Amino acid sequence: MERSAFMDTPAKVLRRIGFVGVGMMGAPMARCLLRAGFEVLVADTDATRERQLTQSGEARHLTAEDAGGLDALITMLPNSQIVERALLGAGSGGTDGTAGEGSGGGATSGWARRLPRGAVVID
Repeated sequence: MERSAFMDTPAKVLRRIGFVGVGMMGAPMARCLLRAGFEVLVADTDATRERQLTQSGEARHLTAEDAGGLDALITMLPNSQIVERALLGAGSGGTDGTAGEGSGGGATSGWARRLPRGAVVID
């Protein structure tokens, strides 16, 4: 493991990154990671946005089952309800998240707990 320059603890080398939400902000970020050589898996509630990255072969579709094998999972959507729909599907049971909620809103932990053990979430 590499050592972090700003901490005295080992830093995990990121290679395989999941990206939930590939719209106006998420798509450019995901493409930047792809250009840098990362393996990127994507999910979005808008199938057209997701296909823009997966049809070209740049990225592949992200499922909830993939999350445990990722080095990081980045969410780039307005609230936890939308993240849950994109990652777990429309019939996933829902959370009590509210519009505009980001990290610290509480609902993130609801869907994140349903991911495989070992998943690292950046919300």
